[in-house]
Amino acid sequence: MSGREVAVPLVTLPELRFGAARRVELVAGVLDLDGLGDVDGFLSLEFFRHAPFTDDYEGGVVVVETPESLAARAAVGTTVALELEDEGCSLDPFLIIHDGLVGNAFLRNFVVTYDVAGSRMIVT
Repeated sequence: MSGREVAVPLVTLPELRFGAARRVELVAGVLDLDGLGDVDGFLSLEFFRHAPFTDDYEGGVVVVETPESLAARAAVGTTVALELEDEGCSLDPFLIIHDGLVGNAFLRNFVVTYDVAGSRMIVT
C-alpha cells in the first residue's frame, strides 16, 4: 500500500481465521481489490496482536507460532524491541536501524518473527 489514507466502509466479521490465529467480532474495512493481482485481502498487525507469527519473505510463507516454536526461534535469533503505536483498531511497529543493523543482526536474507504481545521482533 502507498501509505495514503483511504476511507472504506467498515463491517464486523463474526469470525476470521488465519492458520491457528482466530479472531471473533472483528471490525474490518471493505475494499475492492480488483486490479491488485493475486491478492485476496490484507491482514493488519492488529489481527496478530495476541498471535506471534513469522513472516518468511524468501520462503514465501507466514507461520502462526505456538509458545514452543516462538521460544525455539527466540533461542537462535536476535531479539529486538519494538516500539508500538497503538490506536485501538490500528497497530504500527517501529524499530531503529543503523547501517543495516538491528541489534547485532544484519538485515539480509532474514526471517522475521513478530511477537506483538511481547513488543519484540526476532530476526533469524
